[in-house]
Amino acid sequence: MVVDYLKPARLNDALTILTRIKQLGQARIRFAQSIQCDGTLVTSEIEVVCVNAATFKPVKIPDHILQLLE
Repeated sequence: MVVDYLKPARLNDALTILTRIKQLGQARIRFAQSIQCDGTLVTSEIEVVCVNAATFKPVKIPDHILQLLE
């Protein structure tokens, strides 16, 4: 995860969070996000990897999830 904090939010600010898929692979997804309120407050890039719970080795994202994301 990479996060750039650009400006602070204030109590009771109405924040808008925008998320998009930047890259979709067989085992990983990279998201780009921004948090906005009268301009951009925060930008981030998050990489999520699907792994086997026992071995922690990367595995293919299940097809039903890939279909929802495409």
